[in-house]
Amino acid sequence: MPPKTRPVGPQDLQRLNLLPSRPDVWQLGLVRMPAWVAEEGAQPYRPRIGLCRSTAIGMVGASGALAPDDPVLPAAFGAVVELATMKGVGYRPETIEVRDPELAEALGLELARVGIDLVMAERLDALDEVFADMAGHLGGGAASLRFFDPKLEIDRVRAFADAATAFYRAAPWNLLTDEDLVRVVSRGTPADLGWLTVLGGAGVQCGLAFYRSRKDFERLLIDEEPELYISSTRRWLFSYDEIVDWPFADVELWEEHGLPVAGAAAYPSFICHLGNGQTEPADAARLTFVEGLLRALAATTEDELDSGRWSRTVPTFDGERTLEFTLPALVGTASRSRRPRTALGDELPDRRLHERSLADLQRLLAEQDFESPEEANAFLAAQVGRVPRHATPSTPEEHAQELVNRALEECGRLRVKLAREALRTWPDCTEAWVLRAEEMPDLERRTEFYRKGVEAGERALGPRPFAEGVGHFWGMLETRPYMRARHGLAGALWESGRHDEALAHWKDLLRLNPADNQGVRDVLVPRLIEQHRDDEARDLLAAYADDASAMLSYARTLLEFRRCGDGDAARNGLAAALKGNPHVLKYLTGSAAMPRWLPESYRPGSEDEAQLATAMLAPAWHATEGAVEWLRESRKLRKKQREAKRRMARVRI
Repeated sequence: MPPKTRPVGPQDLQRLNLLPSRPDVWQLGLVRMPAWVAEEGAQPYRPRIGLCRSTAIGMVGASGALAPDDPVLPAAFGAVVELATMKGVGYRPETIEVRDPELAEALGLELARVGIDLVMAERLDALDEVFADMAGHLGGGAASLRFFDPKLEIDRVRAFADAATAFYRAAPWNLLTDEDLVRVVSRGTPADLGWLTVLGGAGVQCGLAFYRSRKDFERLLIDEEPELYISSTRRWLFSYDEIVDWPFADVELWEEHGLPVAGAAAYPSFICHLGNGQTEPADAARLTFVEGLLRALAATTEDELDSGRWSRTVPTFDGERTLEFTLPALVGTASRSRRPRTALGDELPDRRLHERSLADLQRLLAEQDFESPEEANAFLAAQVGRVPRHATPSTPEEHAQELVNRALEECGRLRVKLAREALRTWPDCTEAWVLRAEEMPDLERRTEFYRKGVEAGERALGPRPFAEGVGHFWGMLETRPYMRARHGLAGALWESGRHDEALAHWKDLLRLNPADNQGVRDVLVPRLIEQHRDDEARDLLAAYADDASAMLSYARTLLEFRRCGDGDAARNGLAAALKGNPHVLKYLTGSAAMPRWLPESYRPGSEDEAQLATAMLAPAWHATEGAVEWLRESRKLRKKQREAKRRMARVRI
């Protein structure tokens, strides 16, 4: 990159004045470099430089780089001086052509002082040729890639950008997941845009993914390598990016015409991925169809979504368009929603469904009149392998719980719809609030749902369990939704940066239920260490001294290292931790990459356990001076020791 430009000084004027004048026409302009400058704490920008080219001899002078707020005069004048004083030039021109009024205003007086005429011109072909060559060499593939066909009317693109801004601000990914297939029908709907899902719930990429048919979508769901399937097939994608990920031509299109954008990471594009690594921009009809689609989805309400069928009439660049939508999973035209599966393909039922069977068994026992403990035990033995009869709900609370149980077997919008119905049936259905929170990507709204769940749980339980159930709170089935809501609230508060509030909730959950059936200690201990509340973390670890899980073992090791450094206590702690799960070491030291998605469950000593432990403990380990370096040295030492043992074994043989 050229050095930072300097101000115009008297010496520059003097240097030009000393040079002879010749009847040459130079073309001068400020151009944006095909590269980005990203400075910490500031928005990325493309620096501008002054370029000046002689139309007679073709030589080019360039100035230093301009930051966004730098004045244009020094750079432009610097390019003129650079060219005039180059070897093989050595003169000043009679005329300089520019096409930028701002540049003409800044330069006019200075050039007049050295006898150079300034002329406004519509075209600067000689200069544009230089920039095109520069863009091709420096910009790589981004110099030729386009998201938007240059033949499109700018007002059509503006209408699309306006709709994309409205869609982004409406954030429909808070209401639909990428498992919610949507069918859209409208006059002239392109065949390859009639099925779609909303992206963004997972926080990876926001937008719309399009499918050729329902079978195309279902194939993607069951494919063992979905990313390979996507990359090998032709499909349309609407998405948002940061400006630094955009082709330079489209960046200039947005900047030149002041097109709307919802945020720094919300520059919209709609392109077809051709399945061979190439892309194709949308034609006018497709772009405007998606414009209407974005406007319609941005205006859609939750009640409309839950109805499963709705329509919207919206304005577009080509006039009003009516779009009709269907959610097949909600209107009975699709198979049962997909649930997470194990590696063997078995469905994983939500663990909360087991509580329904426990509640049914408790009710069944309460209906009996046992005369002795032996009779009760015999009755229980007879129930093994049987599913207790489920009573017909008769109260709003029971009807709401039935809806929750149905929701637990579904996913996507159907799950949310059933949770909303449960809350309409009984507003204090804590589990329904928890389900709503679990399905809500927006952190602020998720926190509020969890908070409402906690408040509903307190009202539903009343004061008695909090007075009489402390110490065995989880043992009462009716308290578990409240415990889940409070655990979720603590996590959301932590994510929001409200750390003290979160820690207080987690600590109180352990007061209510020291047996810790929820695994609160696995979250609380790393967070306490992260907040440098080491004494509290030690006290908590002492209360669970028999817990040899990777999470707590590596936490104990870190506390010992913080207290005494590389001493016997830390080494012994690490040895014990490695014996329980040696895999954690490679993840904490960065020798192995963490997976994109964390596992949902684990076996003790497994890679899955190591990944979960690393995800929680890594911030504290990396924030402790010398801790990770100590782990790396320990890992090297273990490798040497293992190699030495292998050599000794070979010698014995």
